[in-house]
Amino acid sequence: IDKREPAFDVLDYGCGYGRVAVPTIDFLDNNKYIGVDLSRERIRIAEEYIIKKNINKSFQFHISINKNLEQIVGKKKFDFILLYSVICHNPLKEVERILKECKLHLQDKGKIFFDYQNADKENKNDHFLSLFGYKLKYSFKDYRFSSNEMDDLLNKLGYNYKVISSFEKYSDNKYPNPYRKMIMLTHK
Repeated sequence: IDKREPAFDVLDYGCGYGRVAVPTIDFLDNNKYIGVDLSRERIRIAEEYIIKKNINKSFQFHISINKNLEQIVGKKKFDFILLYSVICHNPLKEVERILKECKLHLQDKGKIFFDYQNADKENKNDHFLSLFGYKLKYSFKDYRFSSNEMDDLLNKLGYNYKVISSFEKYSDNKYPNPYRKMIMLTHK
């Protein structure tokens, strides 16, 4: 007997080219995954990626530029909403708008997961990459927030939240980053 619970509805907010979509769609039942992204090209690549992986399940991708979630998914609510590498590309006011909007589409016992880069003053590695002794700084589209800024925002929006500390040891590239945080949100 398969003990997984694939009947969950999942929203992948900022799905990009589908790196999370493939394992998620493969795990879930048909029509339980919706990915949204601002980029038509990223959505196209995600769809091609899924075809190449021979995933034969139904799913949806939507281009979200100039649309809010209600225009895309109606009144639908989700068990899980993932915002992976989304918060780090938005100023705090836009982060507030996104998290407020996601809350409206979260099931009563649902969970939102997002990562962000902590702007800790003790972070001596506050740069994107070191290469041959040179430090490449973050670009204008990279945003970092202090723990206090994030706490204030999440309290203002009325979320329960906790830091998933094991994420600090995880890295999707070669080098772990202890200043990258993963947060889990739930309704109060």
